[in-house]
Amino acid sequence: MKPIYLPDGSFDWDKSLFHFEPSKPGAYIIIAFFFLAFVIHTVQAVRLKAGYMAPLIVGCLLEIFGFTARVIAAKSPFDTGPYAGQQTLIIIAPVFFAATLYLILKHIVAGVDPSVSPLRPTRIAWIFVGCDVLSFAVQGGGSGILVSAGTNVSQADMGVKIMIVGLFIQVVSFLFFLVLAAVFYRRAVAAGLATPGVARWTGAFWVEVACALIVFVRSLFRVIEFWQGFDGPIAKVEALMYIFDAGLMALVVYLLAVFHPARALRMDSIVVAVSTDSYKP
Repeated sequence: MKPIYLPDGSFDWDKSLFHFEPSKPGAYIIIAFFFLAFVIHTVQAVRLKAGYMAPLIVGCLLEIFGFTARVIAAKSPFDTGPYAGQQTLIIIAPVFFAATLYLILKHIVAGVDPSVSPLRPTRIAWIFVGCDVLSFAVQGGGSGILVSAGTNVSQADMGVKIMIVGLFIQVVSFLFFLVLAAVFYRRAVAAGLATPGVARWTGAFWVEVACALIVFVRSLFRVIEFWQGFDGPIAKVEALMYIFDAGLMALVVYLLAVFHPARALRMDSIVVAVSTDSYKP
């Protein structure tokens, strides 16, 4: 896309791919937030032997790379490649946060009592992480088409639609995940495994549910945004992206840092040993 300038020689941001001048201070703040979260979670994962938090750490890195790419893309706001690249990184990062939530539930179920869960712990990993991988693959495929579209409007539109499908897979997966979590908790309560003040795993469980709802809201926001298109009313307001995407994801990673699931599981003496085989059925 050929750059369009105003009479004073500056970019005509309204006609750029962003439709506004991206906030560099905003991007730098998000980069700092996720870098700090990356350091905190890396240290916690090592000290608490919580290898199941690895996907979240990867997600933090993708957020850092994504907003760094956003700053770079702002220098060429009419170039499809950099614009699509930063969008891809920022949009895909939450897939890894979702995978972490699935693995946390797997370890909670395995530690409490697998018999009260509709699915065995290994199947939770297989099914929901599998859906996450599918969502990642579809979104990645759509973004690849978008990046290579250049000035081809129809190809770019196809890429966006494929990314919407990937986001929709994530939304549906989360709905089933929340239902599974609710059934597991109800059965655990009925079996006397969730006694207040004794079963400390419930704290980790409710933090996880809160985080899952936050990621769900973020994914729903992105589906609506993409459905409207990159020139839609939501996409044209940068503050909405910072509130309903970057802001919500930062809230998730810091909630899991302050209320780290490994602490609650250790206190209940129901920690499941984490090794390189932890994620295999």
